[in-house]
Amino acid sequence: MLWAYENGITEGTTEKTFSPDDRCSRGQIVTFIYRMSNI
Repeated sequence: MLWAYENGITEGTTEKTFSPDDRCSRGQIVTFIYRMSNI
């Protein structure tokens, strides 16, 4: 999670919180893939 946060892949569910046990929506997964393609 730290690597993904530091590289702009994820931003968390709030400014100070990640929710690792929550399910990802399709939109979130697409966003992760898009952001990773720009690294």
